[in-house]
Amino acid sequence: MIKKYLGFAFLLTSLLIGCAKKDEGWLVKVKDQTLRDDILTRRYKMSREFSQHPAITPEILKVFIEKTLLNNLFFQAEGNALKLDQDSTIAEQIRQEERRMLTRNNGPLFKAVVPASFSVSEEEIRNAYEWGKQEFKLSHILVKSPTLADSIYSALMAGADFKTLVTRYSMDMNTIENGGSIAPWLSWNQLAPPSAEAVRNTPTGSYTKPILGGFGYQILRIDERRERQQPPFEQARTEIEGNLKNQKQGLFVENYTNDLYSKFNLAIDSLLFVKIAPALQGNSAGAKVDYALISPEDQKKTLVSWKGGQWSVRETLDKYLQMTRGNAYRLTRYEDVADFARKANLQELMLLDARARKLDQTEEFKRDFFYAKNQLLGQKCREKLITRAVKVSEEEITAFYESHKSEYKDRPLAELRSTLRSRIYSAKMAELQEKVTADLRKKYPEKWNEKALKKTAEALNAEKAALSKAPAQPQARTGQPGGMPGQRPDMPPAPPQGVR
Repeated sequence: MIKKYLGFAFLLTSLLIGCAKKDEGWLVKVKDQTLRDDILTRRYKMSREFSQHPAITPEILKVFIEKTLLNNLFFQAEGNALKLDQDSTIAEQIRQEERRMLTRNNGPLFKAVVPASFSVSEEEIRNAYEWGKQEFKLSHILVKSPTLADSIYSALMAGADFKTLVTRYSMDMNTIENGGSIAPWLSWNQLAPPSAEAVRNTPTGSYTKPILGGFGYQILRIDERRERQQPPFEQARTEIEGNLKNQKQGLFVENYTNDLYSKFNLAIDSLLFVKIAPALQGNSAGAKVDYALISPEDQKKTLVSWKGGQWSVRETLDKYLQMTRGNAYRLTRYEDVADFARKANLQELMLLDARARKLDQTEEFKRDFFYAKNQLLGQKCREKLITRAVKVSEEEITAFYESHKSEYKDRPLAELRSTLRSRIYSAKMAELQEKVTADLRKKYPEKWNEKALKKTAEALNAEKAALSKAPAQPQARTGQPGGMPGQRPDMPPAPPQGVR
């Protein structure tokens, strides 16, 4: 009997501890939606109120939440009640957000795959310093096929005109119009290592042999070289070391992404490509597809497949046409389609790899993704109930114009129609938002976590006190050795445009 009571007491204690832990970390709850303390802390510290109030109290935090964050929870609760995540368009947006969060630079996949640091030797730094004493003007021809690259190189060695070959074969749409010229002047740190080495060892006016890089095979022509002023070695050392680490990280990520294609069996139907190739033979340098030359049946067939998905001919070519001109290139050979399929599908393969590594199952990711998903549902709910629900009729515009003529000094209605529509729309939307929000607040009463609010207020006060005692620090510029400056956060590190 005693054992039974002890067991019951232990179970009750465990439940109470579990409930206490569950109540930690959130400040206000609306149905199943909560405002986390870390979200409030971040938002509050960015606001003017953080510095304005000598002492922060739970009541002050409540007012801030009411003004800036609470309404979001009501729309999130209603968005979940309406099951907006089952809408196909919204479901795809949620999936894209999951992919972005898992595959962004310095995100879960990046941290799981890329080493935290890359070593650089003293010899490498000193060699790079010596290489930095020169810079180059370069032109190139970029193709995807190794055999085509070899043929172009042989033609150049036999005296063929470089600009003619650029116009006819190069895949780099950014450089075709100016004869393949890449940029005014480039130094070693703007070139991929194989390209940098080839350029250093090739005389001015000559061509490098085909170099394999992240964008395909390129033949470089060294148009000019000149001396470049550098700071003293010790002064330049840190920047050079950072550039070398960036290069090593970029090559590592490039090799990782190449491994993904075989890991997930990315394949292109070569026979089907031969069949649709005539539709891709336009003379335009930009993206062009003549769908009239592809039968409806062939447009539905699978052209690109991988473990976990596939694209039909139509889907593949539509994605090709959606590329911006700066990234577009001609699909004239099988290698071109294969390269496009790899580049266009890379984020999808990275998502699959992240899931295979179960990075989406960590508590940290599930918490952050839950928050991001509900933010999206709240936004879509607001659009559904308010933004798209407001309509402005021509009769309303005319009536408003007639009653406000003097305000607009009798300017004609035709001239003011757009302005009046926006003004009426804004007023109606504000009115509807107030009504919808009031209805949602009745439907979903909020619950405040007084204990957590007090704890958050105390933490913010402690941080304010620490900041007031700390001496002011000068703002220092810091480099990003091993990082990817200028890189989109949802993309893997990429080599310099038109070079690697």
